[in-house]
Amino acid sequence: MGKTIRGKALDEVMGQLIAPFEEKDFGTREFENKKSGLTSEFDYIPYKAFFRRLNNVVGTLNYDFFVKDSQLNQVGNSYHLAVNAELRIKDDNGMDIIIRGGNGGVDLNVSPAGNCLNFKNAEQVAAQNAFINCMKFLGVGVEQLWGKKEEKKEKSAPKPQKKECMPMAGEKVIGTYHISFVQKISNMSKGYKSMVRVNELAGNERELVIWQDGVASIEKYYPMSDFQRKVCAGASMCIYGYENNFKDKEQLVMTGVCKKGGRTDEV
Repeated sequence: MGKTIRGKALDEVMGQLIAPFEEKDFGTREFENKKSGLTSEFDYIPYKAFFRRLNNVVGTLNYDFFVKDSQLNQVGNSYHLAVNAELRIKDDNGMDIIIRGGNGGVDLNVSPAGNCLNFKNAEQVAAQNAFINCMKFLGVGVEQLWGKKEEKKEKSAPKPQKKECMPMAGEKVIGTYHISFVQKISNMSKGYKSMVRVNELAGNERELVIWQDGVASIEKYYPMSDFQRKVCAGASMCIYGYENNFKDKEQLVMTGVCKKGGRTDEV
């Protein structure tokens, strides 16, 4: 016959110990990163919830918890009390069947004169923290805490921004081009033109042609008359457009302004 605790098989006891906690059992704390100064929230399970879980599953007479040793550490002008503890769960014959160790600690409040103001309370809190870690080493509450941590990461992670759709121009292939103006923009029938250097194209220099769709995109940022007046040789920007050949002349037809490059260097 296998070993039992309160008449229950060990597998059943472990299943009850690591069963999910209810949402009301969780608490939330704020944590300040001293290096970055940023504050974030994290979920935790308080000592009382772990204590009730152990008592309800194995019974108050079927386990021992004790602090094995403690150490007071000084870091600069601050003091920290650390304890090493052990949890022993017994079977129905009084034999230790599950043993888990855990550490706990707490910062101490020290007066300007160097006297500890909360040592007795600190001993209790450090022991409770060690008890919590003993329970966690049994797997109690761990999966839920991990899950909540991942949920917070997903909620706080920056959402991917929608990519700007490239304008289409019939069956022409629209690309992104970085251009530098060689001369000012001039008027022509039903549009505008200029000469530009194009980073992405071999031969580099092209005639830039701006029809009404390109004008409409520019006017999201400026009136076309202001844009035409302010753009001079050397100004650069990022545009959408397509390559064209008109009467053996290599052209770049502008269809839109990239959001990141909607302003020229001079404007």
